[in-house]
Amino acid sequence: MTTRPKPVFYETAKCVALYMDPNVRLQLYLRCPQFRTVHRSQTFRIRDLKVRPENFEIDGTIYKLGVITQYTNKPNPGLVTFRNSGGGLQWDVDVYGLPIVTVNETGNILDDNEKVEILQRQIKRLDEILQNKEHGSDYIQGIRRGIEADQWEIEMLQMRINRSPPPYHNYLQLVVRTGEDVKLEHVAYEKPFKLTREYIEKRIFSNGNIQVGNLQIGGDWYQNDLVDFIRRGSVQPDVEPLFQYAPQGDKVKPLLSIREGCLEVGVLKVTGNVANAVTSLQKVLSTVPLKQLRTVHQPFPNDPIIKISQFVLIVGCLPFNVLSSCPNNRTHIEGTTCISNNQFTNVVNKWMESDVSVGKYYSIGFCEVYFVEELFAKFRKLPGAQSGENKETR
Repeated sequence: MTTRPKPVFYETAKCVALYMDPNVRLQLYLRCPQFRTVHRSQTFRIRDLKVRPENFEIDGTIYKLGVITQYTNKPNPGLVTFRNSGGGLQWDVDVYGLPIVTVNETGNILDDNEKVEILQRQIKRLDEILQNKEHGSDYIQGIRRGIEADQWEIEMLQMRINRSPPPYHNYLQLVVRTGEDVKLEHVAYEKPFKLTREYIEKRIFSNGNIQVGNLQIGGDWYQNDLVDFIRRGSVQPDVEPLFQYAPQGDKVKPLLSIREGCLEVGVLKVTGNVANAVTSLQKVLSTVPLKQLRTVHQPFPNDPIIKISQFVLIVGCLPFNVLSSCPNNRTHIEGTTCISNNQFTNVVNKWMESDVSVGKYYSIGFCEVYFVEELFAKFRKLPGAQSGENKETR
């Protein structure tokens, strides 16, 4: 004989919520009205939170919003099926599935007939490449997909030029993926993409205090050429300000619509522009300092989030003179190349000129013992290093 399940009392539920899998807790919060008060009153603990340009991930579960297309009079063409399976488009489109605004090189909005001509020339150029038998099968397959995409866009443009109704509808799709398990939710595409995404973010992240062990802002790969991108003034028109290469200032909105002062982070990993990342955290981050900040070498902003971090780790193999512009009292670089005498002297002189305070900490990763021995030899050759003239030596 089975016994009826007993409800969990409020005080017990608060304790259970603290240690519950965050994704299960979210499902309970969204579907069980009686659990909402518990969820809002208890800290939302997340082990790993990854905020990427196209999605965010909570402890291995990926949430992605996109615009998909569904034909009404026939099965979806292969290109549409492929695009839908990838989560759909990350920008707003009209009823034909075309971007709301298209701008040419002079900054003017392109006419539909102009776009058709450009695409036809592009298809012709790709067809000529296909005639070259020297390319491999994978490359040829990519060219054919490009031609198919251009032909489909021409069809959409022709329908818009003729004002004929399209044989498909667009929908907003939310994909929740945990390993091989995929759940899909669809709604009519009636509101702008960004507004819908912000609504989802607020539903998940704006209901109380959030504690994150490891926070990643940006894609899964470090942008090691970020200094060059910024110097060239690279522009990414379809990328939101948080993930732009160059600093965007006030254009960057608070991360994931989290409430002010409600986010506590242990380790912060920034794979792109650190200035945009800390701007997104300035209002939402609590007063608890970061245990560690991991990022690439770049122009660092004069920001208290970076200054009071317990440890800053700059990834990649970098020249020794990077140490002359470290943003924090405790800084580590993963590796360095051969150290020239001029580099070493300039860095030490910069430290002396800036009156480095006691307790400043630098560390470097070396792949060979020889480089460590060489570094200490250079220190010993500094004027005053062996004569006891320095007030404090280690």
